[in-house]
Amino acid sequence: MQGVPKTEGVTQDVFMRLWQMPERYPSERGTPFSFLNVQAHGRAVDRLRCDTARRKRELTSLGSDKARDMVEDEVLANLACEQIREMLAELPDIQRRSIVLAYFEGYTDREVANCLDLPEGTVKSRIRSGLAQLR
Repeated sequence: MQGVPKTEGVTQDVFMRLWQMPERYPSERGTPFSFLNVQAHGRAVDRLRCDTARRKRELTSLGSDKARDMVEDEVLANLACEQIREMLAELPDIQRRSIVLAYFEGYTDREVANCLDLPEGTVKSRIRSGLAQLR
């Protein structure tokens, strides 16, 4: 989806910062996992803000034709998102929730199963059948 920072780049940045400055990790304040999560969230928000500001600068500095093309692309992307939302709304609740958690929230099958309090195999089956219906 447009506007979402690349997770690989954010992850690499967070790990590199920790590798280069391990003293920044305050071990008395929590687990390494919690620390890395907070760092990754902050870095992702920074990237998102940076990308948004860059897009605004590009729109103001470009000629009207190019700006119109960029706006048109964004409108088309928003329409595609709306179509996906409408299609997802037609799915049974458990399939929709499983797909949203897995594909839009980034959860693994096991995490989806834990969230929904279902066996992992059941979650996988519901995701597969929901995707088949969407096709």
